[in-house]
Amino acid sequence: MKEEIKTRLETLPEQILHAQKKLLGLIDEIEGLTEGNKQIENSLLNEITGEKDSGDKPIYSNDTKRKLELTRRLGVHISYKHVQTLVAEKIKDKQLLEINIGCSKRKFRAAESFVRLGDNNGE
Repeated sequence: MKEEIKTRLETLPEQILHAQKKLLGLIDEIEGLTEGNKQIENSLLNEITGEKDSGDKPIYSNDTKRKLELTRRLGVHISYKHVQTLVAEKIKDKQLLEINIGCSKRKFRAAESFVRLGDNNGE
């Protein structure tokens, strides 16, 4: 059993490192997707801001009206909604991975302590 724990102790750091690399990749993906949505928002906001009525006056004359129109248009923007869904899924994956990394670190510390105690007891 002690050998099994020592073997596990040797493989856990690699697993933790791999999971941390995967976590960094997820964070980059989330940031990229979020940036894409910000670009869509800015594009639509510029479009909304530039819209004028027949008298060449802005249709959406204040921030509140522009934000309401932006919210309405984003609600029906298929790409924006799809990316929002992807971001939500990636965030859930990120949270699960963070939990798994934490558990693996605790397992490593526990196995390390067990091996150290066994060595101190002359086993």
